[in-house]
Amino acid sequence: MARVLADAAAIGLTHHQALAQQQSLADQLQAALDSRITIEQAKGILAERLRCTPNDAFDLLRKHARTHQQKVSDIAGQVIDGPADRGPFSRAPVA
Repeated sequence: MARVLADAAAIGLTHHQALAQQQSLADQLQAALDSRITIEQAKGILAERLRCTPNDAFDLLRKHARTHQQKVSDIAGQVIDGPADRGPFSRAPVA
């Protein structure tokens, strides 16, 4: 009887660990998706604001993040939430 209980406990612990790992992975994937959405939005904003391609906008985001030792997603959030006429990526003057 003790052996059966020990086996059942071991199975339960194994399942609990597997579930915890799955939840951790799901959380990481969701965070990556949220970050990617923020970056894509900022790319669009910068492409319009600076009249450049989305790829060029991403290069600007990445360069700025590296120069200032910040995450690209943090810089992207600042672009989305910040004013268009101030900051490192202010709107180009209308000619």
